[in-house]
Amino acid sequence: MVIESYKILKTDPAIIEVYFKTFSDHIVDQIYAEDKFVPLSFTNLILEAGRYQYITKDEYSDNWQFVYKYITSAYKDITKIFLELDRKRYPVMWDEGNKKTNDQLFDAWYTLNNLDKQQYFSICRDTKGFQQGQHLDNRLTLWAGIVNLKDNHTGTCHWLEKAPFGQDAFRIPHYFQASGKRMVGTFWINTECTWHGVRPIEEDRYIALCNQMLVGTWTE
Repeated sequence: MVIESYKILKTDPAIIEVYFKTFSDHIVDQIYAEDKFVPLSFTNLILEAGRYQYITKDEYSDNWQFVYKYITSAYKDITKIFLELDRKRYPVMWDEGNKKTNDQLFDAWYTLNNLDKQQYFSICRDTKGFQQGQHLDNRLTLWAGIVNLKDNHTGTCHWLEKAPFGQDAFRIPHYFQASGKRMVGTFWINTECTWHGVRPIEEDRYIALCNQMLVGTWTE
């Protein structure tokens, strides 16, 4: 179990803060020292310049594999937390008051939907000046999140509604801004009102991008 604890920040839409058990800084330093970061891009999505993703045509390093396995091992637990918080949008047939039965029902649902095969993970470096406008995630995403691999000074901002056309969302009060503390992750269930974005950052940010998909949308 790599999760030390978690805190529920909001129930509708559900947002949680997860505190991961720490591991050696040296592992992360070695990953970012590798010359394997390229601009992150998606086939049909416009992305602001300045986000770089670790990627290689060769085998991923042992350090990358360690962090990947470490963080994705928490995906199932995070999914269960979200489904327990949002029983309206994701109505798994829970048996009220019976934890053992609920665990069995969730395990069956998770396995039936092959969610262990629909996990997206990427180690990224956001460079100074990078920003990400207010947006919703792709509707094939069950939940999304970011884990700080180092102490960062900029966190994702969250709103319940889209900013009026032509207005700068970052001038409108947001109800939550994610922590930048190392080995703390902020995760949000993907809903019609989970608007989020990243204000222009003033120094490089070191993160892991995490998505639990309902359907895979990428190719190897």
